[in-house]
Amino acid sequence: MAFDLAVAHKGLPLPKGVEETSEFPIFWKGRASKKDLDRRLRAVHPEARSLIEKMQPYGRKDRAALKNLEALHNFDKHRTLHLVVAQSTGVSAYGELLDLVDFVNFGALKDGDPLAQIPLRAAIEHDGDPHFTFGVAFSKTGPWAKAPDVEQTLRWIGGHIEKSVMEPLLPYL
Repeated sequence: MAFDLAVAHKGLPLPKGVEETSEFPIFWKGRASKKDLDRRLRAVHPEARSLIEKMQPYGRKDRAALKNLEALHNFDKHRTLHLVVAQSTGVSAYGELLDLVDFVNFGALKDGDPLAQIPLRAAIEHDGDPHFTFGVAFSKTGPWAKAPDVEQTLRWIGGHIEKSVMEPLLPYL
C-alpha cells in the first residue's frame, strides 16, 4: 500500500532508497517516531501520511485489526511454521438425532479427540449418521490461540483493513 501510494504521488521510477524502504507501518507497542515514519512514508502524499499516522493502533482499541495483523505477520515471519489444526465447526443430522447428542466438540481437534458423544441407544434407534463440517483453527501457541477460527478471523481483519485503511487512502492512489 505504501509503495503504491508513493508511486501515485511521485511517479515511476521511484528512487532506489524509496523503493526499498516504502512500507505501511503498524505501530502498536509504542508511538511511531518521526524518523521511522519519514523512512517508510517519505514519498507518500502528506495528507495520506497524516491518515496513516492516525490509523496506528498504538493505544487505541478500535485499531485491533491492524495490531493483530502485525502480530500474526511477525509471529509467522520470525518463528517456525505457525501450525494450524482442524476444528469442528458444525454438525447436522436427519430427524431428532441431534436432540439426543450429549456432547459435540466444537474446538480445535487433535488426533484421537471425539467429535461427539451420542448414547448408544439413540444411535441404534435413529437412521442416519451425523454430518460434521470442519474448519481450520490457529495453534494454541500463537497470537490468535483463542480466536474462533482462521477463516473468520482473517475475514474480520480483511474487512477492517478494507473499510478503515484502504477506503480512506483510495483518493491518494
